Amino acid sequence: MITPHARNGRTIWPLVLGTVTGATALGYGIRLKRQLNIFNTSVDRERVFDDDFNVEKLGRYYYSYFPSYLQPEFKPPDVDENGIPVNDYSKKLLIRGVSGRHYNPLTVSHWVLGAFDDYLRSGDQEDYQLFIRRADWLVDNLHVAGNGAGYWYYHVNWGPPYNVKAPFASAMAQGFGLSGLMRAYQYTGRQAYKETAEKALQSFEVSVYDGGVRSQDEFGNIFYEEIPSIPPHHILNGHIFALFGLHDYYRATQSAQAKTLFDAGAEAVLNRLPDFDAGFWSKYSLDPNPNLRNHWNIASPIYQSVHIDQLRFLGKITGNTTFDQWADRWEGQMQTPARPLLTLMVIGFKDGVMLNKRIKQWRQQRM
Repeated sequence: MITPHARNGRTIWPLVLGTVTGATALGYGIRLKRQLNIFNTSVDRERVFDDDFNVEKLGRYYYSYFPSYLQPEFKPPDVDENGIPVNDYSKKLLIRGVSGRHYNPLTVSHWVLGAFDDYLRSGDQEDYQLFIRRADWLVDNLHVAGNGAGYWYYHVNWGPPYNVKAPFASAMAQGFGLSGLMRAYQYTGRQAYKETAEKALQSFEVSVYDGGVRSQDEFGNIFYEEIPSIPPHHILNGHIFALFGLHDYYRATQSAQAKTLFDAGAEAVLNRLPDFDAGFWSKYSLDPNPNLRNHWNIASPIYQSVHIDQLRFLGKITGNTTFDQWADRWEGQMQTPARPLLTLMVIGFKDGVMLNKRIKQWRQQRM
């Protein structure tokens, strides 16, 4: 016989479970709405501006993330006593097997440009001094290999899908570094900035198989690898940011070598743009092994907007309207249902990774 107490228990537990489930759904719904607002703000904010990107004098960087330095959906890293950013990789959700605080050359070189952009906007000497201190970090932390090529190394391993062991260099960081150093050189006249940039330029001549950042696809196209994986992934945004650095070096020095490197990389973009198109959206890279973890190699809406803007700049630099035609195509895709669907998928995926990480941390604390 079921006692009244048991009967009441059977009645109460579904109610409790339903209440908890409803509260959880409501809470996540509120979080999801907030995340959607943040992502859409990031995608839609103004980043592109008009300027002459072929004159010798370097002004604002092509692509303005600043003064916030980073996309607003990410928490900015801490800075040390000199204002140099330091990344805490234990907080990086999508990077496996890396922990602790490390200087990331991409972040530092990015913030060199951020401080410079802030200075141009504000005229504040504090922004200028921050720009110089960060540029000095690039001078002090360049590693020169036996072949004379200079690298700003990552000192952490990079997990799947790249599986790259430290130390390694990134063409994107090398490109940002060139852009920052050439601005520091033009504004101060210090030869150390130019000499450091000259050494970093040589890294674009060295294959990823030999510790450099350059690769060649099966059609002979030259790519500069954001992550020097083997086989190469040809990450589109990282390659183009590297091109901007090469172009800045050419603008400031009229170096024939830099011009040749830039032209080869721009031609690779033109030749492979059809392969970076999934039919309804752009691809993040030409990853030979797409899977769920890398969103089947489909770019997130934020990176789709980055691709569009980068192609616009390449069109301005080269005068080739093909870049603009592809930018128009991908911009049109941003008006389709693919954008909100992919946004929800990216947010859900990152939240799933975060939940899994916290569960693992909780289990480790209980052991």
